[in-house]
Amino acid sequence: MTGEGPYATLLRQRFDKARERYGLDTKLPGLRTDLFVPPTLESKQMSLF
Repeated sequence: MTGEGPYATLLRQRFDKARERYGLDTKLPGLRTDLFVPPTLESKQMSLF
């Protein structure tokens, strides 16, 4: 769905400005899979920490 008209234009401008203001327009860093540690099954209750 694509908006048209003055309200859609205003909403797009506000969204773009907010994205710039909060730094959400930058690329995210790559996902680091080397930090993943699979859970161990030492007991039936998994540890939260």
